[in-house]
Amino acid sequence: MIESEQLHGLKAKFTELLSAEGYRPKPTECGDITFKSEGTMLYLEFDADDPSYVRFLVPNWWSIESPKELRCAYTAASQVCHSCKGVKVSVHHDEKSVWVS
Repeated sequence: MIESEQLHGLKAKFTELLSAEGYRPKPTECGDITFKSEGTMLYLEFDADDPSYVRFLVPNWWSIESPKELRCAYTAASQVCHSCKGVKVSVHHDEKSVWVS
């Protein structure tokens, strides 16, 4: 897929900003950007259908180690998503980790 000039410019700007702050951004196979901060891999996701859309993603933010913790993770994710418009918390589909975006 050919990305729009606007989307290409947005990715270039984020790459430039991250590099200026000392990060080492790298493109992913699907055209997003990944970088490491304090030992954690972080992602910037883009949408070719909406060139102004950028999602900051922290995968595996919390590991789920028990059924009780899984229930708590679903409850906490629901509360955060309900009360905060700019932050989304979700339990990964494998039910082994919590992701934040």
